[in-house]
Amino acid sequence: KKKKKKKDDEPGFISQLQHQPVANEAALWIVRSLVEEKKYSDAKTALAVIKGNSKFPEELLDDLYATEAHFYQRQGQTESCINALTLAAEDTKDKALKARYHFILAQLNEQIGNYQQSVDELNQVIKLKPDYVTDFYARLYVATQGMEYFGMSSQKTEGVLKDMLKEDKYKEFFPLIYNTLADIELAGSNTKGAKEYLRMGIKTGDVAPEEKAISYVKLGDIFYDDAEFQPAYNSYDSALMTLNREYPRHREVMDRRDGLIDLVKALKTIETEKRLQYLAGLNDYELELEIAKMIEEDEAANQQDFLTDGNQNQNEKPTGSGSDFYFYNLTLLSRGQADFKQQWGARKLEDNWRRSDKRSYGEEDVAENIGTQEPEESDIDLNSDKLTREQIINSLPKSDEPMAISNDRIAGALYKAGSIYRQKFSNNKKASEYFDQNINEYPANAFELQSLYQQYVLFDGQPKQDVYRSAILERYPNSLFANLIRDPDYLKNQMKKDEEVEAYYATTYEYYTAGDLATLRQRLVAADSLYPNNPLQPKFDMLRALSLAGSDDMEPFIEALNKVINDHPDDEVADRAEAILKLINKGEEKEEASGGVYNYKPKEEHYAIIILPAKSKDATSVKNKLADFNTKNYNLKKLRISSLLFGNDLTLVLIKTFDASEDAMNYYRFLNQSFPTTFEGIDMEESSFFVVSKSNYVQLYKSKDLDTYVDFFNEFYTVED
Repeated sequence: KKKKKKKDDEPGFISQLQHQPVANEAALWIVRSLVEEKKYSDAKTALAVIKGNSKFPEELLDDLYATEAHFYQRQGQTESCINALTLAAEDTKDKALKARYHFILAQLNEQIGNYQQSVDELNQVIKLKPDYVTDFYARLYVATQGMEYFGMSSQKTEGVLKDMLKEDKYKEFFPLIYNTLADIELAGSNTKGAKEYLRMGIKTGDVAPEEKAISYVKLGDIFYDDAEFQPAYNSYDSALMTLNREYPRHREVMDRRDGLIDLVKALKTIETEKRLQYLAGLNDYELELEIAKMIEEDEAANQQDFLTDGNQNQNEKPTGSGSDFYFYNLTLLSRGQADFKQQWGARKLEDNWRRSDKRSYGEEDVAENIGTQEPEESDIDLNSDKLTREQIINSLPKSDEPMAISNDRIAGALYKAGSIYRQKFSNNKKASEYFDQNINEYPANAFELQSLYQQYVLFDGQPKQDVYRSAILERYPNSLFANLIRDPDYLKNQMKKDEEVEAYYATTYEYYTAGDLATLRQRLVAADSLYPNNPLQPKFDMLRALSLAGSDDMEPFIEALNKVINDHPDDEVADRAEAILKLINKGEEKEEASGGVYNYKPKEEHYAIIILPAKSKDATSVKNKLADFNTKNYNLKKLRISSLLFGNDLTLVLIKTFDASEDAMNYYRFLNQSFPTTFEGIDMEESSFFVVSKSNYVQLYKSKDLDTYVDFFNEFYTVED
């Protein structure tokens, strides 16, 4: 019996597929691959071969022209790209692809200044009734380009944009529309209207977090230009929560935010203390009225604080997918207006702000030598939403002593503000105003000398410089600044003397490490005559004490250590002496209780170090894990991570910088406890982890003697643990 033929056995789909030619599509993808590999000569040859093929199918001509446009675009040949893509748009039967091609043609024409053709292409996009995303951007750019290039009134453009705000299908683009409306207001110098639009954009619910970040940037710029530094700081800080790192001004925004924080603190201190002094001068009735008014205003202000809105989805990330081939990229139309302007040359977001770390007259060395203290901040926040009457009353400088403290705070903040304006913002005029207030309104304050010298530097070569020169020489004749004015080479000469003392000390220390106590003691006696009152006197005294460590009678050694502590209580040698005494008291003294070639300096800057076997291929992974750990737990400290070879067999991973040993040891304990989870998946069995002072790190890296330092670390750093 003859078997009945099944439908699936009939020649049809499979046989058609077998005979369907794919060579032409493959040829086009070969061209695209050559373009991606930047083999433009080979790509050009391949294109010529394809175009010379008389049998090339007409239904693939649009693909051919698009591939040719891609070839020109990657080489920056914009006009040739436009010609090829125009042919692709004319030839394609795919309506969505046709709209995409016209949209890109609009971008390309704007790039070369052909604005009318750009608008015509956008209108073609709208006529094709594409998806709502493409339709939105086409309408947006028609409106904005009409105003920017063809004199369309701002009112008409605003009308178009506001009509778009009535369409729910455009809801995800509302922040972008509000940003565009704000730009229009700014172009007309209406900052009030711009701020209102930006606030509305920020409050538009859980959409477009990155576009809202740009809203915060624009808002920060307005506040910044108006010298409203507190809201400017808050705006920039909010922006950086979600601002794309590829955003052209990301570094500038971060620098502004970081540069403003200290200035905001200083200005806030000035405002707070002057307000408190004003309140202290009122009678009881007037004071009660002012306090009631302050509390009421603070409550109202906090209820209206828009900067707390719009941050619910700060961790939200945009998504997208599509081919890497430029003209098929499905994410192209979802990039925001900022990306469009960035790529095609529209107005950049720029201003006159610049950072500068220029210094003159050896300022950094001078400040270090005179031991300038950090200005004191106010004890109360008058803008707090939890402000009470009692807090205000208790903070008022009613008597001479609290008034003097308040004046000192203002004087310090004035100097701080002036220094920031000069060093971070290069605004010498503003800096001089604050230094001048410090000098004239708060005479003989703790920062007067520094303010005088800053003015002396700022008025270099001008007649007024003599005023500040005379003031420094008359009021502070023995100061380092006075010495600098008398002798411009003073610092250099002083450094030469210091180098002589340091060399003498280094040689003396070598005799100590060599065990030549007789020569050591002779040099210590000579140092008292050769270098009286030298800056290394605490170290010489510590050496004198250590020279007694080897005797059978420990009493002289203990007495000498106590003398070091009493004579130099604020120097790091006092901490070192106390640590040794602690070991002696515990009966744990050793022959090398001094720490050998290493010095215990708890107040010095410290680094954390992880030592890995050189054969390990995990150094990069360890650094990445550390970066994640630091970002999560120590983001504000701005720790830096690096790695380098440590001898022939080891790799050193360095984490820096910590202010002192206590800071470093807190990090050490925290990371040590979470080692298994932090470095999950990495073999850390043969690793070593410890902290080291800045000066000891130099000695450690020079000697490469890891075991000796680890013993020192265990002896002096983990004694508490």
